Amino acid sequence: MLSRPFLSLLNLKKSFVCFDLLIILFNFIVVYTSYIMKHGNLNDNIAFLIGDASHLFYLRVSRIFRKKKLNVTIEQFSILTILWYRDGQSQQEIANQLNRDKTTLTRVINNMEKSNLVVRIPNRSDRRINHIHLTHLGKELQKTLSEATGSVYMASIQGFSGEELHQLTGLLNRMIKNLK
Repeated sequence: MLSRPFLSLLNLKKSFVCFDLLIILFNFIVVYTSYIMKHGNLNDNIAFLIGDASHLFYLRVSRIFRKKKLNVTIEQFSILTILWYRDGQSQQEIANQLNRDKTTLTRVINNMEKSNLVVRIPNRSDRRINHIHLTHLGKELQKTLSEATGSVYMASIQGFSGEELHQLTGLLNRMIKNLK
């Protein structure tokens, strides 16, 4: 049987896809703020709460990356996480999983190539398609980055039962599906 921390780390990929949704919802809060201030409580606003949790998660992870002198951004970490699960995916496949357009992803991957985290390898049958592969350094960072983000993830779910976590991920996945 796998340990709870290990199972939680396996769910990081889903967490970071949800993390992108959280960032979008956090930005959406700006529009809702004036309405909520007149008609309700921000602690009852799902968009505000998701955005706040996302922002705090981002701050904690960024602080740990800086403290450990890990020269990786959250966007780069999201791509690395996807590649740790299945190396060699196309840029379009990665963009689809992160709910980003391919153009936005290109800039991040360019920087990752400069940092020697990934390499692009053209598809043999269609040279317009690039497959992104981890370098030795990109693979080596998995343990360090996963431990850093895993500690934040575990802190964020502290006190939740397995049933509550299952329910929360189900609800977030439904929200993501509704917004796509």
